[in-house]
Order: sequence, then C-alpha cells, then structure tokens
Amino acid sequence: MNGDNFETWMKEQLLPSLEESSVIVMDNAPYHSVQVEKLPTKSWRKIEYAAWLTKHDIKFDPSAMKIELMCKALAHKLEKSWGKNVDHTEKIINDDWAREMKMDASENQPFIIQIGNNESDSDDDDEVLAVLLLPDYSTRC
Repeated sequence: MNGDNFETWMKEQLLPSLEESSVIVMDNAPYHSVQVEKLPTKSWRKIEYAAWLTKHDIKFDPSAMKIELMCKALAHKLEKSWGKNVDHTEKIINDDWAREMKMDASENQPFIIQIGNNESDSDDDDEVLAVLLLPDYSTRC
C-alpha cells in the first residue's frame, strides 16, 4: 500500500459507500498522510536538485556541480521557512507594542507615601508625594 493507492481506494470505494454521518478513524500508517511537496535534503542527487529548482522557477546553471545546486535549493528552502519565523516575531512585537500604547501615563494618579511610625497620631510624620513615572513611548519608531 502507498499514498496514491490509499487515496484512490478512499475516494472511489470507501467514501461513496459511507452513510452521511459516518466517522473515519485512521492510525498513523505512512500512507495515510502524504507529503505534498518534498523539500530538498542534502542526500538528494543532482538531478533532483535541478528538478526542484526548475519547478520553483529558480534560475541555475545546468553545468553547476551538485553542491552549488544544493546550496541554492537549501537557501531558498531556508528563506521560505525563515520568512514564517520573521512574520511570527513581527506579530508578537506588534501585539506587545499595541498593549504598551494602551497604557496612558496621564491615567496614573499620584499617591502619598507616609514616612514614619504609623502608630503615631502626631503631625511629625513626613508625607511624600509620589508619581509613577513611565517611559515616554510616544517617540518610539
């Protein structure tokens, strides 16, 4: 059994014979999930690199050595996966920045700190006006 045979059997025989509210349960057999596109690996042959580069419209010299084609293919592969990481990181940064912008320093009320013995009723206790200072984010790029 392979992925193509399984897919054909499932589409042509299994699915048409099921009732509408049926449930299909599958194990992790390798033919139950098939990789749509194989990504380049270091073990590929030169012809496989050339085919992959051609499929992705990446220009290359057909007389290039296998190592050159491998580097070109792997760089493209890393560029695609790196782009996903960059997008995710930018989203985290933007979400954090949005949270910080919601904090408005003008909403912070000053509070009084009493220095001295709290048990004493005398007016000798010092009072200090304290204001919470926040960094100025309005100049951030």
